[in-house]
Amino acid sequence: MAAGQFQRQQLNLAEGAVSYFERPGPGVALVFLHANGFNANTYRRIFDRLSPDIHLIAPDMRGHGQTTLPAEPDRLTDWNSYRDDMIAFIDGLSVARNRPLVMAGHSMGGTISTMVALARPGRVAQLFLMDPVVFPPPNIFQRLVLMPFMVRSNLAEGAKRRRAHYPDKDTIFKSYKGRGAFVTWPDDMLRDYIDGGTLPDGAGGIRLACAPAWEAANFSLSYNEVWRQFDHVTSPVVLFHATEQGATCPSRMARYLHRQKPDMNRVQMNGASHFLPMEYPERMADELNRVCESLRSQVLTAVK
Repeated sequence: MAAGQFQRQQLNLAEGAVSYFERPGPGVALVFLHANGFNANTYRRIFDRLSPDIHLIAPDMRGHGQTTLPAEPDRLTDWNSYRDDMIAFIDGLSVARNRPLVMAGHSMGGTISTMVALARPGRVAQLFLMDPVVFPPPNIFQRLVLMPFMVRSNLAEGAKRRRAHYPDKDTIFKSYKGRGAFVTWPDDMLRDYIDGGTLPDGAGGIRLACAPAWEAANFSLSYNEVWRQFDHVTSPVVLFHATEQGATCPSRMARYLHRQKPDMNRVQMNGASHFLPMEYPERMADELNRVCESLRSQVLTAVK
């Protein structure tokens, strides 16, 4: 594989294959994890701006993109399977064994990156989180009083109703452009999302690679314990969090995480929505370049 070229690769695990993009480079190994319902290709605008020194690895997680690991919504009970998948995936990458490893992630991808860092202390040299999902579990009042009234409009219910089959990619683009979650997305990132997130449906059309029922199951399990354990993260952390409606790391939770880990670099993106990587792709790429450049001396030590 020539340096600087993206290629689609796959790594076989016990249950199936993880499909991933790889762009080789002589420097830090960067593993970038996407959000629920998305795929690695969605973030190509960020990847194209990364330094050629960075060895980029961007997998499609279970139930997303071209990865073939089984995704049965009725059997999903938490996000630990994603954590375990990514640990097995990283362990299977030779490039990740002898270089500093940066884990970056958006939304659910940021949460899974943190879960990997918690499970493997000292293995991850740096965490780079973009509005990770950090929700405390609902209290008894919220469960009994508020949630029954909210259930019809929550993300999980919306995902279940999502149309799964289309005649072609242009039809999806016209359906999504400027609407709902995609209202702030640039056209090229929306097309990248569609390119990486659709598969032939066997009937002459295409289908969403992330089945609506699987996306809904992930949304319904968004509550996690990462917020309780954040002080056990041994890696340095960069956290970008949104302020607008839809933020999955609300400012109050971001401040709470900062109190647990005072050396964290916390950046509040005023005016940004949960889709801040789509709204500020150049900023995210530049910040990732800065983080990876700061680890260059460790690369030289690791390869000696």
